[in-house]
Amino acid sequence: MNNRMVGYLTALVILGIIVLFAVNFNAILKGQTAPQIYLKYNEVKGVGIKYKGKVYTLNFDQQNKVVDYLNLSIPIKNITTGLREPSDIENIIIYQFDNKPDLTLTPVTYLNHQLVYSMPEWNSQENLIEQSNGKLQKLISETYDKQ
Repeated sequence: MNNRMVGYLTALVILGIIVLFAVNFNAILKGQTAPQIYLKYNEVKGVGIKYKGKVYTLNFDQQNKVVDYLNLSIPIKNITTGLREPSDIENIIIYQFDNKPDLTLTPVTYLNHQLVYSMPEWNSQENLIEQSNGKLQKLISETYDKQ
């Protein structure tokens, strides 16, 4: 490679960096922020599971596991194949610090032991599916009285 080609490539990289910076800075100036699509551990005050009208509060370890599992969620457009099971809980309520509104996760179904849920604060167009391979389902089933 000659010096002229290296110069062109360097200029192209610098131009790309400037364009990316300008696009992101423009969004900041307009006051637009990206929607929250994950939970930060230090912003979660508590997590509750609503089952038959009662809310069962999770302990700290369970709460952190739920945050881990939910942070790995991905959008799912339509549920076509797989083993479906109805959800036995009504809601998962995520309480937040700093006067942030509580997040309410509404279960749709379990698909291959993975929770498909609706949370408009994260994605108003599509449902989300967590990727714990049944670990969240097991954890949830151990958090409330089944009487």
